[in-house]
Amino acid sequence: MAKKKPKSKGIEVSDVEQAATDAIDAVFSDTSVSPDETLERLKELRSDIEMKMHCLEQDIKAKQGDDE
Repeated sequence: MAKKKPKSKGIEVSDVEQAATDAIDAVFSDTSVSPDETLERLKELRSDIEMKMHCLEQDIKAKQGDDE
């Protein structure tokens, strides 16, 4: 049987992954900025994604604890 992806308050991990992909695509599609600015924006985006993924993981762990 296929294993379902964890959910957190109705948000699926795949939704977060898609949002991250869309954000990265948006950074690269903005040709009006310099490569250095693009790199800086990617670093900021990475930090933001890492923080949100950490929060999502904590929500999932808390939800799993509630289900037990």
